[in-house]
Parts: sequence; structure tokens; C-alpha cells
Amino acid sequence: MSRSLAAYAKLAKVIRRSGREVVFTLAPNKSAVLSGDLPGQPPHGVCDVQGLAAQDQLLERSADPDFLPLVALLRRSARQVYWCSDQHWTTVGGSVFARALAAHLSPRLGRQQRYTYGTETRLGVMNQALGISTPETLQTAHPADRVKVRTA
Repeated sequence: MSRSLAAYAKLAKVIRRSGREVVFTLAPNKSAVLSGDLPGQPPHGVCDVQGLAAQDQLLERSADPDFLPLVALLRRSARQVYWCSDQHWTTVGGSVFARALAAHLSPRLGRQQRYTYGTETRLGVMNQALGISTPETLQTAHPADRVKVRTA
């Protein structure tokens, strides 16, 4: 992962030198954000614990000014940022990212971000893969302005 981060940082510098604004991030997986929810001892013990700590270090402490760290922001959210029955962000997780990105580009733009919250019930990808037909009700976030959003 450190090589990937370095490669993205190198590309970001090329973009910035061309006179354009650039922001990059690495989307953290569920185990990075919800590590407190992992059941008991990880399968590979201390190796897994050290690996998750190294991943946190990379994803949260990059010195690159163009890098947008997300782990702490997602962890601090009081709302559901990942599906339970899917490995993806919920729209709440997407709103955390969108707000952070907007604020990184312009503090004023970041302050303008507004969301309405609700719930939706759908079948998660992991449940589908396992042949489980029980849907999940998850928290949602949608822009509270003229932006139109549709699930695809």
C-alpha cells in the first residue's frame, strides 16, 4: 500500500505542477474504520493487528498536502458509514467523503454541504453472494439542496 500511496502522490505533484488543483485519497476498507467491531482475535493474531496499525499509519498520517485522510472522519461519524451486509460505504459514508473533499478544496464550500438523513432497505452484495435473501435497513444521506441523486 505504501508504494501505491507514493505513486498517487507522485501523480498528484505532476497534476499540481500543471497548474490544476488536485486531491487524492485511498478509500479505507471496513476493517480500517470499524476495527473495534472485528470479532475477537484476528485469524493471524499479532500479524493482523500490526498490519491494521501499519495501514492506519499510512491512511491517516500521510504528510502529503494533497492527500485527504478519511479513516478518522469515518470513525467519528455517529451514523452508519458502511453496510453490514456489503463491503461498500453507505451514502452516509459517501457524504463524509464529499464533505471532506469539499472542505479540502474550499473551507467555504465545505461549510455549505448539507444532508438529509433517512433509511432504505436493500439486499447487500455479500448476502446476495451467500444466497441470503434477508435485506438490510441502513442509514442514508442525501444532499439537502438542488442536487439530484439516484441509485444506480
